[in-house]
Amino acid sequence: MVPQKCDRLDLLINNAGIGSGGSAGKRETSQDGYELRFAVNYLAGFLLTRLLLPIMMLNKPVRVVNVSSLGQYPIDFDDVMLTRGYSGQRAYTQSKLAQIGGRIGQTDHR
Repeated sequence: MVPQKCDRLDLLINNAGIGSGGSAGKRETSQDGYELRFAVNYLAGFLLTRLLLPIMMLNKPVRVVNVSSLGQYPIDFDDVMLTRGYSGQRAYTQSKLAQIGGRIGQTDHR
């Protein structure tokens, strides 16, 4: 849980990202063992939003903006961490689709 050091948060913009690694992009993992592009591009923003949600809910309406990309590719749910047939481009585009496809709770509190 994030310690509460402020009394309001009206807008959260998740803009962290890591690219494909180019044509020589190799599979990397986060310290927690997740495929690195998925961890940075999707899981990090998801976790930060979940941790800040109690503070955001104190002041409605609140907005969460996830900065994504036009580059998106269907997610292989049988191999989300891309342990087989790794491609940096595929890892990047799958993580970007995950970023816009998931909702964290109700986003419109009008």
